[in-house]
Amino acid sequence: MGCKWIFKIKRHSDGSIARHKAWLVAKGFSQEPGLDCGDTFSPMVKLATVHLVLALTAHFNWPLRQLDVKNAFLHDIL
Repeated sequence: MGCKWIFKIKRHSDGSIARHKAWLVAKGFSQEPGLDCGDTFSPMVKLATVHLVLALTAHFNWPLRQLDVKNAFLHDIL
């Protein structure tokens, strides 16, 4: 499965350049069911789940660690 870069220029209201943005997106239209992918992963979490986990760690004095999964996909071959 291939991928491509998408570039966009964000501008201020006066037309000056605010920042440059870029995304690396997968070409999902070329996937074949059962061949290219089997599982999907979404790094979204509900706020209620975060509150529950924080409450449990505080109540039971469990150690709490943070994991940044925002860029986890960069460590795999696309």
